[in-house]
Amino acid sequence: NQHLWLQDDKFKSEVKHFLGRNRDLISEMLSPQVAQLVAQDYIYQAKYKTMMVFSLISFVLWAKLHVENSIADTSITFRELATS
Repeated sequence: NQHLWLQDDKFKSEVKHFLGRNRDLISEMLSPQVAQLVAQDYIYQAKYKTMMVFSLISFVLWAKLHVENSIADTSITFRELATS
């Protein structure tokens, strides 16, 4: 079940922080409407929008790697990236 990883409150907080820090990137490359969703708590509720959250994380990672080239060390974990 993909929703299990958002049941960990610490990890959920790190995901929210990571996506929040990348709202401008999401707005520019996807849409301002999608970027506004990042601030909405309901998308982080495990039973609702977990695939949307996972897709946004995947998109941001892809954009940072292939468009911005802003991830220098590709061996770091998501947690390290999200909290750096």
